Amino acid sequence: MTGDWTTQLAADHAPPPVGWWPPAPGWWGVAAVCLLLIIVWSFARYRLESSRSRLRRPSPRSLRQAALLEIERIERSPAEDPIIAQEIETALRRYAVALFGPERVARLTGASWLQFLGQNGGALLAGDTGRTLLEAAFARRAGGDRASWFRASRQFVELARNESG
Repeated sequence: MTGDWTTQLAADHAPPPVGWWPPAPGWWGVAAVCLLLIIVWSFARYRLESSRSRLRRPSPRSLRQAALLEIERIERSPAEDPIIAQEIETALRRYAVALFGPERVARLTGASWLQFLGQNGGALLAGDTGRTLLEAAFARRAGGDRASWFRASRQFVELARNESG
């Protein structure tokens, strides 16, 4: 052997660089788990959103039942006429907003509110009964016919239908 033994070695044969494709089996497993998590998350989110939309939009039947129960509760109240009238007015307005939407109902006052009630099932409220109810509620005048207020309120709640939606 000579002292310059490095000259006797074969030429460099470095292995080729490691490529990115195809990935190792472990990376295929990570990709599959990520895909599965995305599918499960999407399904859970869809279910959550659909249940929220069902909760936000009660059925017209349940709205009607709740409004009728509210009117019954008000009818059992021993309060004075102005307070009873305010509570009836509030219950009717809440029911109308829930059924017809705030765009159609929220800005209605006075005669336009009574006209709306009359056109949508509350014919008794479009006349003197509605006027005495509003006077008692907002002018604080006692002396209305409570029985006709409750009869007219029930009529509106039972007959009102939102045909547009």
